[in-house]
Amino acid sequence: MQGVKIGPHQLLKADKPLELEPIIVEIATANKYQVLTPDLEDNNKRWLVIGICIHSVLTPVLRQYVSTSMNQMYNSLKQSHKIDKQCHPDILDVYPVGGKELNYETVNDNRAKFGSGQFKDIAKLNYEIHNSVDFSKLFFNNINMAQYTGFDETCDSSALLNIIICSDKHPLPQVANELRDEVRNSWAHCKFTEWGATKYLQSMQKIQQLIRHLHMPTEIQILADLKHWEVNGINFLQGTRLGLEVIDEFNRHTQSLAQYVLQLKYDSSSYSDMVNNSLVLIYNDMSNACERIDQTDRDVSQITSEVGSLRLQTDKIVQIVSENAQDIKDIKNDIADIKSCGSDKIPNGKVFFYAPNRVSVFVGREEKLSTLELKFFERKDVHHIEAICGLGGCGKTTLSIEFAWLFQQFYPGGVFWVSAESKDSLQDTIESLAINVNIKGQDRKDIFKRTLAWLARLRERWLIVIDNADTDTISGNLKELMLGTWKRDTRGHFIITTRREPLAVAETFHIDKNNCNYLETLSEEEGVQFMIKRTEMSDECSIGSISKLVNELGGLPLALEQAAAHIKCLQCSFKHYLAKFEKKRLKFLTKNTNPPFEANENRLAVMTTWQLNIDYISCQSDQEGLGTAAVLVMKVASFLFADDMPTEIFNSGEPTIKLSDEEACETLTDPVGIKQVLEILTRFSLFQRYRPGSLSAHRLVQEVIRSEFDKDEKNNILQYAIRMINKALISTTAPSAVILKEENESHACRGLLRVWGKLATNANALKIHLSVSNESKENKDIYASLEFVRILQTSAIYNSLFQRQDVALRDQKQMLNIIASLDLDKDTCRELTYIKVPLLERDRIRIQNSIATVLQIDDNENQIKSAANIPLSTESLRVFGNQAFKEERYADALQYYTEALRSCSKNTYDERILSNRSLVYLKLHEYTNALNDANACIEIDPSCWKAHVWKSYAIAELIGTDKLLPEMEGSGRSSACIASFLKKECLLEYKMKVNYPILVYKIIDGENINNNLRDRIMCLVESPFTTYMLKKGRYTFTQLLKTLKSCQVIGVEPGVEIDIGTGIYISRPLDADFNINFEREREITVHFENISFFSKNSQVRVEKGGIASFYRCSFSNQFPIDEAKFKCDENIDLFYPMFLGIINNIDKKFISSITSLNGSKIVLNACEIRSDGGCGISVQGENSHLAINNCNVHKSLIGIAVANGGSMEACDNQISNSTLHGIAIGPNGNATLKRNIISQNKAEGIWGGGNLKCKEINSTSTSVTALDNIILQNGLSGICLEGGTFELKNNLISENWAWGIFLHNRSSLLAENNEISNNKCGGIRVGINYSASVYIDGNTIKDHSGPDIVAINESRYMVKAEYIDEVEVYSTQPFITDRNLLSNNNKPVQSPRDAVKSVKTCCWCQKMSSKLKACGKCRIAQYCSKDCQKNHWIRHKHMCSILSDNYTIEIQIKDTKRNEPRIFHPSLIGICEGHKPDMSSTKKFIVKVQSDHYYVPYDPRKSLTLYDQSVTLNLIFSHPELYHLCSECGRLSGDKTSAKKIFCWASYKQKGELLCIHTDEFPDFQTW
Repeated sequence: MQGVKIGPHQLLKADKPLELEPIIVEIATANKYQVLTPDLEDNNKRWLVIGICIHSVLTPVLRQYVSTSMNQMYNSLKQSHKIDKQCHPDILDVYPVGGKELNYETVNDNRAKFGSGQFKDIAKLNYEIHNSVDFSKLFFNNINMAQYTGFDETCDSSALLNIIICSDKHPLPQVANELRDEVRNSWAHCKFTEWGATKYLQSMQKIQQLIRHLHMPTEIQILADLKHWEVNGINFLQGTRLGLEVIDEFNRHTQSLAQYVLQLKYDSSSYSDMVNNSLVLIYNDMSNACERIDQTDRDVSQITSEVGSLRLQTDKIVQIVSENAQDIKDIKNDIADIKSCGSDKIPNGKVFFYAPNRVSVFVGREEKLSTLELKFFERKDVHHIEAICGLGGCGKTTLSIEFAWLFQQFYPGGVFWVSAESKDSLQDTIESLAINVNIKGQDRKDIFKRTLAWLARLRERWLIVIDNADTDTISGNLKELMLGTWKRDTRGHFIITTRREPLAVAETFHIDKNNCNYLETLSEEEGVQFMIKRTEMSDECSIGSISKLVNELGGLPLALEQAAAHIKCLQCSFKHYLAKFEKKRLKFLTKNTNPPFEANENRLAVMTTWQLNIDYISCQSDQEGLGTAAVLVMKVASFLFADDMPTEIFNSGEPTIKLSDEEACETLTDPVGIKQVLEILTRFSLFQRYRPGSLSAHRLVQEVIRSEFDKDEKNNILQYAIRMINKALISTTAPSAVILKEENESHACRGLLRVWGKLATNANALKIHLSVSNESKENKDIYASLEFVRILQTSAIYNSLFQRQDVALRDQKQMLNIIASLDLDKDTCRELTYIKVPLLERDRIRIQNSIATVLQIDDNENQIKSAANIPLSTESLRVFGNQAFKEERYADALQYYTEALRSCSKNTYDERILSNRSLVYLKLHEYTNALNDANACIEIDPSCWKAHVWKSYAIAELIGTDKLLPEMEGSGRSSACIASFLKKECLLEYKMKVNYPILVYKIIDGENINNNLRDRIMCLVESPFTTYMLKKGRYTFTQLLKTLKSCQVIGVEPGVEIDIGTGIYISRPLDADFNINFEREREITVHFENISFFSKNSQVRVEKGGIASFYRCSFSNQFPIDEAKFKCDENIDLFYPMFLGIINNIDKKFISSITSLNGSKIVLNACEIRSDGGCGISVQGENSHLAINNCNVHKSLIGIAVANGGSMEACDNQISNSTLHGIAIGPNGNATLKRNIISQNKAEGIWGGGNLKCKEINSTSTSVTALDNIILQNGLSGICLEGGTFELKNNLISENWAWGIFLHNRSSLLAENNEISNNKCGGIRVGINYSASVYIDGNTIKDHSGPDIVAINESRYMVKAEYIDEVEVYSTQPFITDRNLLSNNNKPVQSPRDAVKSVKTCCWCQKMSSKLKACGKCRIAQYCSKDCQKNHWIRHKHMCSILSDNYTIEIQIKDTKRNEPRIFHPSLIGICEGHKPDMSSTKKFIVKVQSDHYYVPYDPRKSLTLYDQSVTLNLIFSHPELYHLCSECGRLSGDKTSAKKIFCWASYKQKGELLCIHTDEFPDFQTW
């Protein structure tokens, strides 16, 4: 926390403050009547919500306010200046209040009559102002804005705000001006990319701030309307579903806003067309969502009507079906044989082949195959789409599979399979491909775009089959896949299968009708051929019966397949089967007077063949001693994922399934019996062996089976399914095992979760059938059970893995509700809640890598029979990759190299693989990845000349395509020079000549005293961009190095050191620095590489016109600010605010190892920065920028400080052990933080805000976006926010000494999907926050001794309202959604053992492990490594001895001070009462020990307060062990800041000279 001296925000009392009640926002769930949220980008949604708030909430208020104020002012001026009768020259030309010059051209048609500007005749103007509306127009310079006729719909928000800005008193004009410039005008420009979360939060804050400044009588209602739209906005942005009333409200306001903007088209600025068009597009999208629901309602109504009609005609149904079967409409249920992507068994030499297994019997369709072949061959070098249309079950998917296998060699780029059954299945398929090819993105949309871009970069021809595109509406992703411009220059071919009619396909997918291939059912001849081939029965006498059977089955391939399987297994005659079929069909029709689905002729045939097979299997199971096991398995399978059911699912269940059939029970418990059951079901084509270890079933058979269940049987089967999946999940490796692996063990997780991934898919499918309804109250055995909890946990992780975070949060919420009703032990609860949902980025990547497809060798090639497949070794993968590269199969080579790197730990990476993969990326034009791999290779082997070459190429290409800043050219040039130094022949390469035609480098030997490095760098005789290549040695600058030209300075040998002496100054030199005039560089760019910098009280300083980049450098510096000089026992309690005040009064640009000033830029990569007594890095001044990646910033005063217009982007850094903050941003700083580890800093990990005592805070616009960071074990809060706008997503904030997030003083916050745990004071604390909004959604906040979320509404802990242009002291209620996981917070007082002893958890890093080692002294604290124990000792040492049994802390009374008398808060019941302790007695009594009342970092030397209930004993003293005990085991004090209190048993000793505090047990918590 920043401050200048000890202000009121430091001197907190122990009074109990009033807590502010938050607003709970219920995110729409699937159980509500709702629609899917329109498929809009989040930025568009934010823009729309702000537009509605401006138009519907703010503008009406402004009209009222302006109307009243203008009337009052006009009437006043009529009296004082006769403004209604004035004439030239006696006129009011300047407004009395603000000094604004009045423009009379805007009224009385003066401009048209008498001209404008210098051409107008001033004397002839009509200066009479007849009403307040005309008076308001005098404030406009632009006459176009003054075209309104009243303070009504003709006067827009821009005009109203301008009137306020020009006419009102401070501070309202300033507030209105900020809102107009930063919100309203920005909204009108329709730049959606600007509308990120921080912009949205800033806008909401400024709207509320202005409303409060207006002091309207209806202010409460206005603010309530604004809150209403904030709640709507949260639902609109955070959920994927919206209630119908919400979507309708959005529709009405969007339409109203669009119409209003259109009315202003001819009267306002030119923005209206753009705004109106954007609003119309959004309105159409939302209207379509509503229309889908309306259509569903109409369909339901129609179906209900038809069902009623059928019931009235039950006695005639057989005759009706027989006569009119051909007229019944096709229902919407999908019965196509859907196959998911990812077959493990692929053709030899094919890396990307995702088609399902080839069907064993394929007949006919030669004409269709030939047509597809001809059309695709004619367009072999361009993209092309063919559609296969037809009825469900007619063989569309089978034809596509056959084509994919038959022409696989025609598609060297790969064959890909996409399931388009639903929006989610389409996205999951694409994301599965992204996982396999190592594509990462920020969210689902980003991953989708990146995957399509990857496909577009494939040079070879490829095929995508989009299977089952039958959804009623076409999702945005499917549109982009089919119609997007990404495929314009590709050689990609598409086959789409759909049940739509050809004309509908042509219109929907914009495909030429000639490319829509309608697939008929098999002809009688083809059907007979199929039956003979499939049954292997060719008796000529049976041809008649076969023909009749084919006709009865309508030639439908699906029905023919089931009939053939039955005939083949039983060896029955076709005639006999035909008779059974006709009998079963009639029985089926008679029985099902109200079928759950429509039954046309084709579907009736399929249902009848299925039923015949099921009946026979039931009988067969009894004969083979399997009981009803086979039928039970099939019934369970009807609720599972049809496409991929791993055989592990089918088991005896956990808890064990209890059946009356003993044979079935024995079968389920016997692996051999389960295998036999699956074999029977497969033989009869009820199951298909889709891939090794997995089965698939047709969706129609699932539907048929489910339709036969009554309510009781359905519940029993659901319970069996839950128990079976539960046992399978318990028996397989879980994601927690992967997450707990050390970083260097991540390679061991390759393919470890493949089975879990399949089980999770089935758990998610089962969950859909288990949606909690009223039945859950009646079936507690199903829903209120541990096994159902595990299903929900698995489903939540699965959905979060594929970034359906709203579904994941809904599953988690349901899981937690059930857990609360169960009596579970701590171990089980911890296991079920250990993995945070939504998944943290690092956890999601680990799980994805563990379920990714593993390239394997077929056992037939290697003569290995013990296993089906063997993963390839790292070396084999490298060799295969090399071969693929030689054959120019670059995508295949990339996959081999990527798999090779996945198969080993990072610390054993083979630099050859990294170098090779970098080259492959270059071939595929993925230059960013090429650069990353080249850098990784150089890290391992700096002498790898190839890596330097690839790096130089990648940088040149990235700069050429504007994807990398031009200032990085020096780094590329350096790599080219190093490559030529290591291998001169590389200079002859064509690309090297093109990208770096002139390379000038000088080799400098550190041992040669004549080689003065400073003089060489400053020498103007040598050409710009010269590269100075330094050999091993120490180079000392005795004078300031001031750059005069661009250059590169590189250490080409290990051990290059530079003592910078008085410093390095990088900037564009001034004209005054030279005696002659000559053309100089516009910017000075200097690149340093592989150098160790040393200095004492000096720095590398980059100023205007300077750009500095550093790669693999280290900085070691010393500055004069030593914390120890200022700290002593006398000032220990007030040291932190005092020291903070000293630091704030020092300009940090003078005490930083590296400083960027006045618009300069610094790039740091793979560097180490240590700055004792000073800041590591400082960025100050408008447009100054720091880009820092993969660096270690440690042991500094402040790690990184960004302020006064500076900005920073920091990724993958470690920032630790700072004396104060790890990162300090503000005032007026901007930062983006990604994947950093910020730990063990003495103050906050991240501090953001402004100087609280400076009135310039009004201009503070600090903005921070923090994603996927780890912020832990800092001495104060993990994150402290004191003014600005902050977006915190997917961060781990844990083990900090105060709060996870501490914010106040107008800090707008979006905290989403963070894990906030084990912080000493609590999760999130919101202080007085004025008009700033706080949104808390989807976070896991757990394991705190204090509260999870608390909002404090007290007036002492704040910046004054007038400092930040607020009207009064107030705080906006935070918005908290119901999707936050709040668990195990506000824990009761713990004993020391409870505070340290965790459930299989390391006391330092909090990782769960079964291999923890106990502390050698107390034997209680446990650690996973020696490093963790060493890091924890600084705090654990105080607890270590306390953990001993009956340990007593003795305090010498003479070493304490008597505390001053104090006034206690009335809420402390019983204080100043009770018995006074007897100093001569050893009898125990209760004392209260309380830590300091200041918000200050952890320091065991700080003072404690101790008193008994009577306050006879009232002491102040210092004791490290007791301080630590209070902090670890105590409860948060009434101020809910950082002070803690604990009640202990105490007794006197030695006649009152010693006070003993007993820590073996604690008394009950007291009210005083």
